[in-house]
This record gives sequence, C-alpha cells and structure tokens, in this order.
Amino acid sequence: MININTSLAGICGDKSDTYNLIINEGNDVIHMTSRVDPESSSEELHRMHISVSERFHGRMFFMTPYVFVSYYQIILKLEPRHDLYSMMNYLVELALYDDFLSVRNYFPPSLVAAAALYTGIIVFKFRDEWFEDLSDLTGYNGFEDQLQVVHERMKFLLSSASLEEREHSTQARYDLPENNHVSAIDYSSIY
Repeated sequence: MININTSLAGICGDKSDTYNLIINEGNDVIHMTSRVDPESSSEELHRMHISVSERFHGRMFFMTPYVFVSYYQIILKLEPRHDLYSMMNYLVELALYDDFLSVRNYFPPSLVAAAALYTGIIVFKFRDEWFEDLSDLTGYNGFEDQLQVVHERMKFLLSSASLEEREHSTQARYDLPENNHVSAIDYSSIY
C-alpha cells in the first residue's frame, strides 16, 4: 500500500491541519476499499482517492453500513475472532452487491447495519427476537417494516449465496479462518 502522506507531501508543501484531515480521510477510504476489494492495486486505490477528493472537495466522510457496523462491534466489544463480528461484515458486503438492497431500494445505512446485527443474532441463535438492548444500541425497535424487509432479504442472501454455482469473491474471502468461515455455514435452516 502506498503512503499518501509521503507521496503528496512534496506536492502540497507544508502539512496544515486541513491537509492532514483530507489525507487521513483519504487513507480511510483506501483502507475501507481495500478490505472490500483486496484485488485492487495501490495505484487504483490512489486514483480513486484523488477522484473522490476532487469530486467532494476534500469532504470524504461517508456514512455507510460499515461505519455503523464498526460502531456496533466496538460498543458490543466484539473481537474479530467472534462469529457475529464476521457475520455482520459478511452480511453488509452481501447487501452491498444486492441490487434490491443497494440499488432499487435505498435503505438507510443505519438500517442495513441494524438488520445485519439482528440477522447475525438470529442466525447464531443468540436470541430469536428483537430485544430492548438493540433498540438502545441501534435506534430501531424491531417493529419497523423496513427493518423486517432488510432482515428477510439478508436471510435470503445467506441461504442463496452458498447455492450459487460460481463462488463469489465475497464468499471466498469469508470462508477464510480469519473470517471464521461464515460463508461456509449452511444457512438453509434459518427460515
């Protein structure tokens, strides 16, 4: 991975607070993208950073489901070795590639993240219903129609992902030990 601080320092001269903020946000975008798409080269990620930076004039903090999932994982003190940690990331990534969730219906990022948490809890049979602590954590009470729609779609994505003939890169990545092999689990019984 290239170091943007080093490569842009010569171009921009002194490092003001604004410059450092833009660089840090750019690095965050690159790290987030490289986690989603590890196939991208450093040069491609750098070009993406420059393009986004120019488009948004340096304002590059995006509220995505990943941001909310990260908050939930920190608040719940989930370690990367925990199944729910990997499951939430897997569900958000499946949702990202699903046209129903991310194109045809624009569900708020907080809702997608809350549904990922809820679906993970249901899948691993931690509970079989929404509970009050989730309302405090997510701001959703479990009765919202949209939450139920996203939750049902995530269950569908989980059960159908393993049936695909061609293994998607998301499935391959989440079948690794560091992701607790969450994509290799048979989810046909979650209905």
